[in-house]
Amino acid sequence: IHTPALSPKITISSPIPSSSYLLGDKINILLNKQSRFPIASVDYFINDVYVGSVKKEPFIFSFIPDDVVGIKETNALKVVATDSVFNKGSATQIFHVVF
Repeated sequence: IHTPALSPKITISSPIPSSSYLLGDKINILLNKQSRFPIASVDYFINDVYVGSVKKEPFIFSFIPDDVVGIKETNALKVVATDSVFNKGSATQIFHVVF
């Protein structure tokens, strides 16, 4: 059950990479996911810094860029989903913040 073919498949539908966000904007992270086994948790990282976790569907996470340590003009959002048998899948998306 621990093969790459059975790992969760994750895509980030929001934030949108072509959009720019202000420091005070609330940004909702929305996911599309496919998994053979139920997703147990999703961890969120911005520029490789852990910013939070969600353990319930629909796994929406919100943040304000000004509250994130090390926020830059161009940022990498990484999402790591872990299923009920501990397979992991991840996705990365770039988003922009206007200072």
